[in-house]
Parts: sequence; structure tokens; C-alpha cells
Amino acid sequence: MKGKAVTLFDDEDRPLCDGIICNTNPLDCVDNNVLGDEDVGVIILNPTGNVLPGDWENPLHRWPLSRTKFEGHTLAEILLVHHNATREDESRRRLLGKRRYNTARIIAPRPPGKRNWGTTEEGARMLSTVDCCKEHCCQVFPRPLLIRIREHYFALPFNARKLIALSVFQSIQKQDHNGRETVIVEGRTICTRAWMNIYMISRAQYNRNKAESSMGVRSRDHGNTGTKKPRANTVQAQATLGVLVEARADSMPHMTRTLPTGEKIGTEMLPVGTTWTNLMGEVNDLDKDLGYAPVSMANFSRLHRQHFIDKQYVIKSPGDNFSRCGTCAAFKDLL
Repeated sequence: MKGKAVTLFDDEDRPLCDGIICNTNPLDCVDNNVLGDEDVGVIILNPTGNVLPGDWENPLHRWPLSRTKFEGHTLAEILLVHHNATREDESRRRLLGKRRYNTARIIAPRPPGKRNWGTTEEGARMLSTVDCCKEHCCQVFPRPLLIRIREHYFALPFNARKLIALSVFQSIQKQDHNGRETVIVEGRTICTRAWMNIYMISRAQYNRNKAESSMGVRSRDHGNTGTKKPRANTVQAQATLGVLVEARADSMPHMTRTLPTGEKIGTEMLPVGTTWTNLMGEVNDLDKDLGYAPVSMANFSRLHRQHFIDKQYVIKSPGDNFSRCGTCAAFKDLL
């Protein structure tokens, strides 16, 4: 309804003047107060001098929904019809087993880690779904023993877990008649695939550990042990990206996006051809001259999501000739 021409009425249902709808969000402020659910912000046109003051023309004013008509119907009636139609649509979708359509951004919950999920009853039951070998080592392995092994394993520091992953290759036994590789865990002989699923080690990690064990690699601390977060190159990359984006973006106050909290954020328009991948390359090149290590795409994407979400950055479409606010401001300064 924003931008629609309406007719304003008084308490006795007599037409007063025309107007244009400007503010419809109940959280918008008009005359230093929020609109609420019963008012709308309108710009008054051609006010009659004997009813409305002449200085009411063009400024924004608050007007009740029940006394603002659009095409012969009040905004309160139109809003009621819309709510009823939405409620009926939701009921129909619920009967059909469909979820409610929602345009709000949904942040997916973080999946549980191995340490938390693997030691639960559900995580232990998932072991029986693995078809490891003809002996069915995963299906017959006791669940209480599995949970106890995982709790002990994940309670160890990184270097101790790495030692277990490397030392298992010295105790692997290969059967002569079928070539099956087995290992002994808590007095039970199981296949190597069952061992990987018990300790929740992937096939790729198992093969890497096997290659390291054959080369004589010993257990060591994690590469991030003792490092500070965030690192210096990440902080510098955030500052460099902010300088590049703020210098190139042009504010577009007529384009906004409303967050789930009701807060409105403005749109910042970036030049045609700009991509975040190219920006990452520029950031790494500039920081390299300053002696900082480059940031990865995953780290750069995290910076974009966490520190540049307060504004909506969009790329200018090719052929878009709309006047930019920065250009108008430059002309205004020259006048």
C-alpha cells in the first residue's frame, strides 16, 4: 500500500482531503511516536483552509486506518480481509501437510559434534546400521562398551587421540585365508571398518593416518595449539574489506530491508561487476604488501556474514541508470 493515493475522512465520515500513504510499518515513528496497529503515516495533499491548516500540506502526519479510504474501502477493512485470507490459507496449507510460507531468513541450527552426539544412545544405535563385513562386527558390538570407549576417547587431548589413531596400524592382523584385516579392541576382534566407526574416524582420515604411520610420523600437538583468535591477518582483512566496501558503496535510502526484529537497514549499492571473490583477491593482495598472510574463502565468507550484515550490499545491475545519492550530493556541494 505504500505510495498509494487515498482519501482522508473526519469523525463524521466526511471527506477532508487527499493523501499519499508513506509509512505502514507499525514500528515507524511519526510525530515522535510509533504508529502502532491503528494508524498510518500519510502525506496530506490539497488541504482545505477551513478544515485543515494550510501548513499541513506535504508534511507527514498520522491518520487512523478507519478514516483512510482506498478505492472506497477503509484501510482497516482491507487489513481485516487480508488477515482473514492469510488465516484461511494457513489453515488450508496445514490440512495439506505443508509448512507455513515464511520469507524471513532462517539460520540453520549447528549440527551436534562427534563429542556430544557420538556418546548418546542414538549415536550408539547408529553403529548397528553399518554393514562392515561378513562377521557383522558393528551389529554385535556391545552398546554400553561403545559409549564407554567413545567417552574415554573424546575426553583425551588431541595428541593422545592422534597417538591412538597412529598406533592401531602396528596391531592390525591380516588373515591368510581371506585377507581380512582385524584389530583387537577391549579383548574383541573386529574388522578395521568397525574400528573406524567405533572411534568415528572417516575413511579419508584413516588413510592419511596409515600413510603417516608408514613414514614413521609420531603424535604431535594440534597446529592451532597456543594461537590467538582472531589472528592478526583476519583482523587486518576485516579492516581492509571495510575500507574497500565503504569507499565503493553508494547509499540508497529508498531501498531498505526489514529484519525479523523489525529494524530497517539501508541498501548499499556496489559498482557493476563487483563480486565478493574479487574483493577477497584485492584484500589478500593489499594485505600481502603489509606482510600479512592471505585469508581463505571460508574465513572471508565468515567475515562477510558476521561483520557486514548491518547493511544490505547489492551489486548494481548492468544498464541501471538510476541517479545515485552520492552523485546528487556531489552536485549539491558544487552548487
